[in-house]
Amino acid sequence: MARDSYAPHQFGRLGDRLAYSNGIIVLTFMSALAIVISGGIVKKLIPLYAIGVFTAFTLSQSGMVARWLRRKERGWHVGLPMNVLGVTTTGLVLVITGSQFFFRGAYVIVIAVPVLVAACFAIHRHYIDIERSRQTETPTPPHELKPGCLVPIADLNPLALQSLALARTISDSVIAIHVCDNEEHTNKLRSKWELWGNHVPLEIIESQYRMFVRPLLRYIDAIDKQRHNETLLIILPELVATRWWHQVLHNHSALRLKAALLFRPGTVVVNVPYHLRHHARLRSHHHGGGDDPEAL
Repeated sequence: MARDSYAPHQFGRLGDRLAYSNGIIVLTFMSALAIVISGGIVKKLIPLYAIGVFTAFTLSQSGMVARWLRRKERGWHVGLPMNVLGVTTTGLVLVITGSQFFFRGAYVIVIAVPVLVAACFAIHRHYIDIERSRQTETPTPPHELKPGCLVPIADLNPLALQSLALARTISDSVIAIHVCDNEEHTNKLRSKWELWGNHVPLEIIESQYRMFVRPLLRYIDAIDKQRHNETLLIILPELVATRWWHQVLHNHSALRLKAALLFRPGTVVVNVPYHLRHHARLRSHHHGGGDDPEAL
């Protein structure tokens, strides 16, 4: 079903063990849920099984009948009556079993199957619409692509410097953006910027209510309107801590901005991680080995 685009494509991907891991996980969860709801009582699960089995038999036999009538392949005069008999028999059993066990749990299948079928057709229509309307949001010929880089920074530190260096190798059009509500911090940043050499224009955005994402998005919208012939690249510096619990000690502005830019068409986000490392390990790396006592 996933290969034919009637189910999410994730179900058609093989895992590391060459098995359909996603489907196995979903079926395991649903089976466990059914056991928990029924309390592990087999009698409560039999109606679900019976209705599910005869529903599948009836649908498969109906499909064969439709195939014989549509294609009329060799042997259809013999195959058609057999499948008509099959769909009649299984359909009759389905109706009898469903009516008898309807209030014993069979109503779940009676409701779930049409819902699942409708969902499958909706998924199929979605994938068809994607194929029909798939267009690139940025130019595909390299000579038509004109990148313009915006680099949000908190301060002029190594984290910002490596992102600015990357942006300057990508494009000559680079703007550093700083969102701040502290005038003293802004003045210090301007002084650092002048000492650095003012290699890149610095844009200061004052945020009266200490917001970061919304003012930055407004600025990106304004730049996009001014430079509609450029493809905007947002170069995001991101601090990566050494321990998982260190994550709670830092704000995740880059993550929030990435989430906000995810649904913005035509904007490319480039994440530049800065991995924190222990000083001893860092010095060892720069000196070229860990066996030298001087490197520690």
